[in-house]
Amino acid sequence: MSAAVALRRAGHKVSIYERRDFKVEVGASISCAANGGKWLKEWGVDVSKGKPVNLMKLVMRDWDTGKVLNTYELDNYEKEWGVPYYMFHRQDMHAMLLDVATSPEGEGEPATVVVDHICKKVDYEAGTVEFENGVTVKADMIIGADGIRVSTVVTYVK
Repeated sequence: MSAAVALRRAGHKVSIYERRDFKVEVGASISCAANGGKWLKEWGVDVSKGKPVNLMKLVMRDWDTGKVLNTYELDNYEKEWGVPYYMFHRQDMHAMLLDVATSPEGEGEPATVVVDHICKKVDYEAGTVEFENGVTVKADMIIGADGIRVSTVVTYVK
């Protein structure tokens, strides 16, 4: 979704092909440190739509024993970096960015979204993506993302 927002704002025609409907996406939280938070601010994202939790302390533990290896106090994070250290549930962040990518408001042409398109084959040289439903699309650039039980293909045409 971030790639779709950035490409749209740069003046490209963007299409997003999703494996499934967005309602079935699962997963844990996504960390969004200052570098990501600054992009959200730059893009005019309404972060409140992502229902963020501000991370105030980061505790690193040993995977096997649970022993605390390090603790990072983040009380002054926003003051130091200019934005909070956001934590989003995957589904909420996805919806927030999807809104920015497809909204008629904002810079550039809104991205289009096509659901129920499972990627079968990508030919980067030819610039084509073939889906299991028999649809093939041609694009100037193809970006693929594969998460837990979800895959996304973002294409753009100059």
